Amino acid sequence: MNLIGTVPLTGVKVFQLATDFSHPVFIYMVGIKAEVRRTIAMLHSSDEVEVLVGENLVAIKKSWNEHLTSVTSALPITLPNGTVQKGWSSAFVYDRRALEFNPEAYTPVTYILSDDPYRGFQFHLQNKESFPAHTSWIAYIWDKAHALKLLTPLTGYGVSGWKMKVNHDWSSIISEGLKNKDISL
Repeated sequence: MNLIGTVPLTGVKVFQLATDFSHPVFIYMVGIKAEVRRTIAMLHSSDEVEVLVGENLVAIKKSWNEHLTSVTSALPITLPNGTVQKGWSSAFVYDRRALEFNPEAYTPVTYILSDDPYRGFQFHLQNKESFPAHTSWIAYIWDKAHALKLLTPLTGYGVSGWKMKVNHDWSSIISEGLKNKDISL
């Protein structure tokens, strides 16, 4: 995993970032514990947090607070001379809709974060639909979903992701594909 940017106000290092129209979906960061906590607090309360990615400032807007959560852990850093420096922390800040599936909670979207988008997409379809989507159908459903704007790419740095609308009758895409013989049983 490579460093992709820095939060200028806190000095926190960002290794992965995925946004949906400037709203954070997933951020993995490392820094001094107090500054990591400050960055997380800023994501909840500030109008905007900037991340310097290369030469560009990427603005992250205040998020949908009811969906944003974080997990932090202590991270001892070993210096080149072998000394262990404490007081560092890593954090995953994410929109719960990206990593947690709760069929009882109504939400019009979910997020797919995966190195293998078809596998992530199939996982979401199987958890959102009453039938499993056959592996051989996934590429067809993926292409149709993109054409219908049911799947849209997130802006990602160091991670790939897509927003998936879940208030659609996904079985209609499969029915159409079977009817037109684009897919088969």
